[in-house]
Amino acid sequence: PGAKGVDDLRRVLDDPNVDGVTIALPDHWHVPAALLALDAGKHVYLEKPAAHNFREMQMLLAAAKNSNKTVQHGTQARSTPGMQQAIGMLYEGLIGDVLVAKCWNWQKRNDIGHAQPTEPPAGVDYD
Repeated sequence: PGAKGVDDLRRVLDDPNVDGVTIALPDHWHVPAALLALDAGKHVYLEKPAAHNFREMQMLLAAAKNSNKTVQHGTQARSTPGMQQAIGMLYEGLIGDVLVAKCWNWQKRNDIGHAQPTEPPAGVDYD
């Protein structure tokens, strides 16, 4: 109730009633939108990818540190109870020094194919 759509994220960031934003935009907008949000004094929940490259991540980290606002990057399973327990054990020193980390993916997925370039849907401004 009361939700409204805007075609320019700056209108949301200008709103003093908005404390934080979830950034779920096309990937190339993640860091620019997060920087604008932090500059506007908003907390940020940022879907992945957090950044495209090391320089973007440096800019995001510096802005987050200087903003005194919360920035959280969302990834699957990062906040699940089992993962939180493992992280807690690591921070408490129960696991010891981590020298190597390996990961794997056990999901079998079919090829999603290759889509042909298309025009953005009506009402979506990717610029």
